[in-house]
This record gives sequence, structure tokens and C-alpha cells, in this order.
Amino acid sequence: MKKIIISSILSLIIIFVFILGKQIYLYHSASSIKSPKEKIDIYSRIIYLHLPFSPFEKKAIQNILELAKTHQELELYAYEILRSTIYGIRHFSTPYKRELAFLEDKIANLRAQKLLADGYKKSYEETYEEMKKIMSTDLAPNSFLSLISILSFLFFIYFTITSISKCCENNKFQYKKFAFSFIKIFIMWLIWITTLYLA
Repeated sequence: MKKIIISSILSLIIIFVFILGKQIYLYHSASSIKSPKEKIDIYSRIIYLHLPFSPFEKKAIQNILELAKTHQELELYAYEILRSTIYGIRHFSTPYKRELAFLEDKIANLRAQKLLADGYKKSYEETYEEMKKIMSTDLAPNSFLSLISILSFLFFIYFTITSISKCCENNKFQYKKFAFSFIKIFIMWLIWITTLYLA
């Protein structure tokens, strides 16, 4: 038991160091690039390598916001890619909620202005509210059902493998024994498919 705990802790440390190292590498590589669009793309990759409490992740967000201010032609692009990146790293909770509120306000404002400039017939206020409503629609899968779906899939694989191995004795397949195990396999498969659909 101690060996399992120690190996698990060491594995987590190795993963943590690897991700942090990758963030540091990307952050420093972005500083040597002249193209602001490429910088934004690299900073978004740092955020995708989500590591709680990482200073490089927070710096990447700040740098994208700074680039949006100084390069107006990329303002909407910067805000949208940052918003989608933050939503891309959410799990049971959504990080950087304060930044998201700011981004969604900016995106709604810029998109409303762009639509009006293209001849959209509604007022700015109506268009702005429409944009806000679109962004507030949560299209992400349900976190709880996603977890159940993953667990049921793993149990489905586990029961299938163990049932087949137990039913194969003396080079003979015991069909009757497998029939009882099949019920567990089918239930796990059914839960997996159902939660996958509902999530």
C-alpha cells in the first residue's frame, strides 16, 4: 500500500514538473516572436496546459489582454480565443470567472458594433443583449454525468476482461458462467451509453 501511495505521489510530481516546464518553455518562446497573433496563440497554449496556481498561466492571460489593448485589429480575436481557452480547461468548476465576465462583456460589445457596422437593423442595446445571451448559453457537458460516463466505461472494460478470463478455464469457455457476468457488463454498457448521451 505504501509503495502504491509513494509511486502515485511521484507520478503526480513528475506530471506537475513536466507541465510547468512546458509552460515555461512556451512562455519564453513567445517573447522571441514578433507576430502578436502568434504570441496570442502561444499564450493560449500555456493556459490549455492548466496547472492551478501557475504564475505563467496568469501571466499568459495578462499578456493576451495587453496584446488586445495594443493591437485593436486583433482585439476580438484575442478576447474570443482567451474565452474559449478558459472554457476549455474547466472541469467541475470554471476558473478565472472574473476574467470571463470581462471578456464576455468586451466580446458582446465588439460583436454588436461589428454587426451594426455591417447593417444589422436592431439597436446597439438589443444587439448587445443578444450577444450576451448567446454567450451565457452553457453548451458544455454536465460534469457529474461525464464523470459517471467515464467510470462506467472503465468498469465496462474491467468487467468484460475479468469475466472472459474467469470463464476461460482448461481451454474451455464456460458459457453459463459468462451469462451471469454478462448482466454486469450490459448494465455498465447501458449506463455508459445513457450518460454519454445525456451529458
